[in-house]
Amino acid sequence: MLGFLMSSLICIGDLKGLFGLLMVNMQMLRAKLKIFDVSYGHGTANTALVYHHQKLLALSEGDKPYAIKILEDGDLQTLGMLDYDKRLGHNFTAHPKVDPFTGEMFTLGYSHTAPYVAYRVISKDGFMQDPVPITISDPVLMHDFAIRELFNIYGPSSVL
Repeated sequence: MLGFLMSSLICIGDLKGLFGLLMVNMQMLRAKLKIFDVSYGHGTANTALVYHHQKLLALSEGDKPYAIKILEDGDLQTLGMLDYDKRLGHNFTAHPKVDPFTGEMFTLGYSHTAPYVAYRVISKDGFMQDPVPITISDPVLMHDFAIRELFNIYGPSSVL
Protein backbone atom coordinates (compact mmCIF):
# COMPACT_ATOMS: atom_id res chain seq x y z
CA MET A 1 0.00 0.00 0.00
CA LEU A 2 2.82 2.43 0.88
CA GLY A 3 4.49 1.79 -2.52
CA PHE A 4 1.27 2.61 -4.37
CA LEU A 5 0.77 5.76 -2.32
CA MET A 6 4.34 6.95 -2.94
CA SER A 7 4.19 6.25 -6.69
CA SER A 8 0.93 8.17 -6.97
CA LEU A 9 2.42 11.19 -5.14
CA ILE A 10 5.88 11.28 -6.70
CA CYS A 11 6.92 11.57 -10.33
CA ILE A 12 10.59 12.54 -10.12
CA GLY A 13 11.04 13.33 -13.82
CA ASP A 14 8.32 15.97 -13.78
CA LEU A 15 8.77 17.11 -10.16
CA LYS A 16 5.12 16.44 -9.45
CA GLY A 17 3.44 15.90 -6.15
CA LEU A 18 4.96 16.22 -2.71
CA PHE A 19 8.45 15.34 -3.90
CA GLY A 20 8.34 18.11 -6.51
CA LEU A 21 7.21 20.68 -3.98
CA LEU A 22 9.91 19.54 -1.56
CA MET A 23 12.65 19.80 -4.21
CA VAL A 24 11.55 23.24 -5.42
CA ASN A 25 11.33 24.57 -1.87
CA MET A 26 14.71 23.06 -0.94
CA GLN A 27 16.30 24.83 -3.91
CA MET A 28 14.66 28.12 -2.94
CA LEU A 29 15.83 27.68 0.68
CA ARG A 30 19.40 26.93 -0.44
CA ALA A 31 19.38 30.12 -2.52
CA LYS A 32 17.86 32.21 0.28
CA LEU A 33 20.46 30.95 2.77
CA LYS A 34 23.18 31.67 0.20
CA ILE A 35 24.28 28.04 0.24
CA PHE A 36 23.83 27.95 -3.51
CA ASP A 37 24.36 30.96 -5.80
CA VAL A 38 21.60 30.66 -8.39
CA SER A 39 22.68 33.86 -10.16
CA TYR A 40 25.08 31.66 -12.14
CA GLY A 41 22.41 29.05 -12.85
CA HIS A 42 22.00 25.51 -11.65
CA GLY A 43 24.23 23.90 -14.28
CA THR A 44 21.57 21.39 -15.30
CA ALA A 45 21.38 22.11 -19.01
CA ASN A 46 20.73 18.47 -19.87
CA THR A 47 17.37 18.42 -21.65
CA ALA A 48 17.70 19.88 -25.15
CA LEU A 49 19.90 21.77 -27.60
CA VAL A 50 18.98 24.59 -29.96
CA TYR A 51 21.14 26.60 -32.36
CA HIS A 52 20.48 30.35 -32.51
CA HIS A 53 22.56 33.45 -33.26
CA GLN A 54 25.75 31.47 -33.95
CA LYS A 55 25.47 29.72 -30.58
CA LEU A 56 24.51 26.23 -29.58
CA LEU A 57 22.38 26.49 -26.45
CA ALA A 58 22.16 23.69 -23.88
CA LEU A 59 18.85 23.90 -22.06
CA SER A 60 16.77 22.72 -19.12
CA GLU A 61 13.48 24.40 -18.24
CA GLY A 62 14.53 25.00 -14.64
CA ASP A 63 17.60 27.07 -15.55
CA LYS A 64 18.95 29.70 -17.89
CA PRO A 65 20.56 28.58 -21.17
CA TYR A 66 24.24 27.72 -21.44
CA ALA A 67 26.09 28.78 -24.59
CA ILE A 68 28.41 26.34 -26.33
CA LYS A 69 30.81 27.23 -29.11
CA ILE A 70 31.56 24.68 -31.81
CA LEU A 71 35.28 24.81 -32.53
CA GLU A 72 36.81 24.30 -35.98
CA ASP A 73 38.01 20.81 -35.07
CA GLY A 74 34.47 19.86 -34.02
CA ASP A 75 35.15 20.02 -30.29
CA LEU A 76 32.80 21.91 -28.02
CA GLN A 77 33.71 24.74 -25.66
CA THR A 78 31.28 25.82 -22.95
CA LEU A 79 31.07 29.62 -22.87
CA GLY A 80 28.88 29.72 -19.76
CA MET A 81 25.41 30.77 -18.78
CA LEU A 82 23.68 33.07 -21.25
CA ASP A 83 21.60 35.78 -19.58
CA TYR A 84 21.33 38.22 -22.51
CA ASP A 85 23.26 41.04 -20.84
CA LYS A 86 21.49 40.42 -17.50
CA ARG A 87 18.07 40.93 -19.11
CA LEU A 88 16.98 37.35 -18.48
CA GLY A 89 15.72 37.27 -14.91
CA HIS A 90 13.90 33.94 -15.05
CA ASN A 91 14.49 30.45 -16.36
CA PHE A 92 14.20 29.45 -20.01
CA THR A 93 12.07 26.69 -21.49
CA ALA A 94 13.94 23.58 -22.63
CA HIS A 95 12.27 23.79 -26.03
CA PRO A 96 12.37 27.32 -27.48
CA LYS A 97 11.16 27.67 -31.05
CA VAL A 98 13.15 29.31 -33.87
CA ASP A 99 11.13 30.77 -36.73
CA PRO A 100 12.70 29.46 -39.96
CA PHE A 101 11.62 32.58 -41.88
CA THR A 102 12.52 35.43 -39.50
CA GLY A 103 15.25 33.74 -37.44
CA GLU A 104 13.56 34.91 -34.22
CA MET A 105 13.56 32.61 -31.22
CA PHE A 106 10.52 32.36 -28.94
CA THR A 107 10.74 31.17 -25.37
CA LEU A 108 8.82 30.94 -22.13
CA GLY A 109 10.06 31.18 -18.58
CA TYR A 110 8.20 30.38 -15.42
CA SER A 111 8.49 31.61 -11.89
CA HIS A 112 7.18 30.90 -8.39
CA THR A 113 5.75 34.42 -8.16
CA ALA A 114 3.03 36.15 -10.18
CA PRO A 115 2.54 36.61 -13.10
CA TYR A 116 4.11 33.08 -13.14
CA VAL A 117 4.92 32.94 -16.89
CA ALA A 118 6.93 35.27 -19.14
CA TYR A 119 6.95 35.07 -22.93
CA ARG A 120 10.08 36.31 -24.73
CA VAL A 121 11.17 36.96 -28.30
CA ILE A 122 14.86 37.00 -29.18
CA SER A 123 15.80 38.56 -32.51
CA LYS A 124 17.92 36.74 -35.06
CA ASP A 125 20.75 39.06 -33.94
CA GLY A 126 20.47 37.80 -30.34
CA PHE A 127 18.65 40.80 -28.80
CA MET A 128 16.13 39.75 -26.17
CA GLN A 129 12.98 41.84 -26.15
CA ASP A 130 11.18 42.80 -22.94
CA PRO A 131 9.06 40.03 -21.42
CA VAL A 132 5.36 39.73 -22.03
CA PRO A 133 3.85 38.58 -18.72
CA ILE A 134 1.26 35.83 -18.87
CA THR A 135 -0.88 35.88 -15.76
CA ILE A 136 -2.23 32.52 -14.70
CA SER A 137 -3.82 31.41 -11.44
CA ASP A 138 -1.00 29.22 -10.08
CA PRO A 139 2.70 28.57 -10.64
CA VAL A 140 3.43 25.85 -13.19
CA LEU A 141 6.33 24.00 -14.74
CA MET A 142 6.18 25.11 -18.39
CA HIS A 143 8.05 22.45 -20.33
CA ASP A 144 7.05 23.13 -23.92
CA PHE A 145 4.84 25.18 -26.23
CA ALA A 146 4.09 25.55 -29.93
CA ILE A 147 4.07 28.50 -32.30
CA ARG A 148 2.10 29.18 -35.43
CA GLU A 149 2.23 32.06 -37.86
CA LEU A 150 -0.39 34.05 -35.98
CA PHE A 151 -0.65 32.36 -32.58
CA ASN A 152 1.40 30.85 -29.79
CA ILE A 153 0.04 27.87 -27.93
CA TYR A 154 1.21 27.01 -24.44
CA GLY A 155 0.03 24.91 -21.58
CA PRO A 156 1.35 23.84 -18.22
CA SER A 157 2.80 20.38 -17.92
CA SER A 158 2.09 20.33 -14.20
CA VAL A 159 1.03 22.64 -11.44
CA LEU A 160 3.70 23.11 -8.78
